[in-house]
Amino acid sequence: MNTDFKHLDLFTPEGFRKLYDACYESLAVYAVRMTANSEAAEDIVQSVFVDLWERGDEIDYNTDIRAFLYMSVRHRALDFIRHQKVKWRYAEMLSGISEGTDNSDDDDEFFTAEVYQRLFNAIDELSPRQRDIFSMYMNGKKNHDIADAMGIAEETVRVHKLRAIHSLRKRLGANELLLMFTLIA
Repeated sequence: MNTDFKHLDLFTPEGFRKLYDACYESLAVYAVRMTANSEAAEDIVQSVFVDLWERGDEIDYNTDIRAFLYMSVRHRALDFIRHQKVKWRYAEMLSGISEGTDNSDDDDEFFTAEVYQRLFNAIDELSPRQRDIFSMYMNGKKNHDIADAMGIAEETVRVHKLRAIHSLRKRLGANELLLMFTLIA
């Protein structure tokens, strides 16, 4: 199979479909190897292609498009893994609460668990791009690191991060959002 996609016009449905048909399966296998979750892998690959279609005019097609796709899948798979680790820690914390552990800080743990739940619910309501950027930000990444990982401009990261914070502030209220950041930090 010819793997040179530079001749394809990815702005047309036909060209994009050819790229999708040629790369989807190998990208899905790559994502499954990273995540050990076939459903998540399919979602990751689908979201990479959707993002490619939506951001087509921002992408430099002089680079190897397959390398771009694999790098995008890799970054999203790593984000998925990080998010799963947070969920697991949260579930462990909740299971400790439900087991009635003998801890004098039970009320504090319950309050923290509730704060996490409200924050995660609000984050899940963000747009996919804002959610990805905000998750990386919450994991301690700097704007330039996020921009490099996502292949976008640092200013774009800053704008999406500010929009995400604004959206969370609207959903949660400024004081509650500040309290949540303080508890999580």
